[in-house]
Amino acid sequence: SVTGEFVFKGVQAQQGVSGVDGLGKVISELVLSDDGKFLYTANGLLMNHNSASQSAIAVFSIDAADGSLDYVNMHSGGNAASGIYNPSNIVISSDGNYAYVSNASGNCIGIFARNSATGELAYIATVDQTYINADSDGATWVSGSLSTLQDIVITPDGNFVYVSAAVNGGNKISVFSRDADTGALHF
Repeated sequence: SVTGEFVFKGVQAQQGVSGVDGLGKVISELVLSDDGKFLYTANGLLMNHNSASQSAIAVFSIDAADGSLDYVNMHSGGNAASGIYNPSNIVISSDGNYAYVSNASGNCIGIFARNSATGELAYIATVDQTYINADSDGATWVSGSLSTLQDIVITPDGNFVYVSAAVNGGNKISVFSRDADTGALHF
């Protein structure tokens, strides 16, 4: 019978053990792929721990039979140009083809193509002030719209992405339209 009882299965992943990399700093977010086959971790959020050098998204495959994790790889950052700079959150599009990373530093969102068979991520672009101002299909930059990003979500239909920014003088929620074919965001 079902009791709801938890059974501890042990530590499944640890930095530096069995080749695991990307868990060297604070893990701020755990995200499962919709198919339940992969786990993604956002690492390096706490800026006061000099964690920019350890900003990373680590990827693990999940064994459906016992829930154990196998390390796949990690995508390292540490600056806005990499799309990962003190990541606060990660979200996967409902079609499973793209991942978006909100960052507490660099005033940016990272866009990554996602291989649904392997779980691996490939960097595409960084959404920041330059990206927004160069986008002829979107609105112009609004100061603070991507400052110290805290969270990111995608609507169930995949058409819009929302991010929350912590800004002195007033927090903001910004919305982007999303191109499902390319993963691009428009402000």
